[in-house]
Amino acid sequence: MERWVLDFHFFSIRLHHWFKSDDDLYKHDHAWWFYTWVIFGSYTDVGSNGTVFRPRWSLAYWPASHRHTVVVDEPCWTICLCGPEEREFGFWVNDKFVKAKKYFYKYGHHPCEKGGERKRTFER
Repeated sequence: MERWVLDFHFFSIRLHHWFKSDDDLYKHDHAWWFYTWVIFGSYTDVGSNGTVFRPRWSLAYWPASHRHTVVVDEPCWTICLCGPEEREFGFWVNDKFVKAKKYFYKYGHHPCEKGGERKRTFER
């Protein structure tokens, strides 16, 4: 994924170009609430409360606590409007919150990140 961010302190606008799906080992959440608008392509949001297909032009709102992973159905572009940081970003490993830096150290970065690769030695 490539990202471009305009940060206005109390909110940000982000342009995402998705090439690959998120790592599906564990779901993650975010530091802020956000609206996401698919402007090209599509993806599927696989959340704790179910799976939602996001086709082109769809708009969705997610709270910061939304636990999910993104499955890229085809390369896509999204615009996100994000609120202010209200919590730490992290992953839910066996229903236990793990801060992102600790998670990345143990499991590696998402494969959707440039240069990102999950470490192959891990315990579930």
